[in-house]
Amino acid sequence: MTLPAVRMDLAAGLNHASRVVDEQPRGTEGSSVSDLWRREAKELETASLWWVAPDMTTLAADTGLCGGELPHWDRDAETRSGLLVWDGGLPIRVVNRSADRDERTVTIDAVSWAPIPEWSQDADMDGVRIELWTRQAIAGRPPSPLSLITVRFSDGRDDTVRVGDHSIAPELAIWRILCATMLLSQQPQVGSTRPANFREDGSAKETRTRPVPAVTVIDLRTVREWTVGPDGKAASDGRDYTHRWIVRGHMRTYHTGPRGAKTEKRWIAPYVAGPEGAPLVPKEHVWVWRR
Repeated sequence: MTLPAVRMDLAAGLNHASRVVDEQPRGTEGSSVSDLWRREAKELETASLWWVAPDMTTLAADTGLCGGELPHWDRDAETRSGLLVWDGGLPIRVVNRSADRDERTVTIDAVSWAPIPEWSQDADMDGVRIELWTRQAIAGRPPSPLSLITVRFSDGRDDTVRVGDHSIAPELAIWRILCATMLLSQQPQVGSTRPANFREDGSAKETRTRPVPAVTVIDLRTVREWTVGPDGKAASDGRDYTHRWIVRGHMRTYHTGPRGAKTEKRWIAPYVAGPEGAPLVPKEHVWVWRR
């Protein structure tokens, strides 16, 4: 199933769920959730579609979860709403809390977003509502390439993740990774975007060469000349490196104007260094979800 078809399948699932809620005894909470799912379904039907290559997924996750300051992601008409899949999934897990109490740990493989300010999960998310999706099958749900992850953030059993020196809610951590993904895609020395096509992005047996409609692939560029080694120290010219590594980004303050009277902060984007084609080995970090 192509990603445009998956998008329509997910929208249909949300519309079906809203109708099921409508058939239940009316209540303020149920009515509100039903309205939310209908709005999300409508946004999904025309949402932009993104597929993130595995190495870019690794870099975006590291950038979002290391705790460093990120610049603001200025969404445009194309990225007003979207559905983005991280190939290989994120290196974190969350507990799915379904209505039948089948609570199991699932992968986070995709995220959808839409401008629904009154349902945004956090004030720092720019009025955007996100939903998390997993490729794992969830009991009681019809088969689907992606299943909606149910997380209750207000019942006292919230999961949190350590990001930098702080513990934050899962949806805010995923928002940071989404922002990092889209920001990195706009850095020509770090990422690249191209239309998806069946030959490059389909299965190994795929022979069609035509593009996959409306899907943008976000891929990673490897810096061929680098000055920082995997240990964070100056790279050695005489050393043979067998893998690639992440050089983390940071904010840098520049003095501008007459006599440098004004200051301006600019983001120095992270990048991947090392021999092209060598495996990407991220720094050892354990993203701990606490309950």
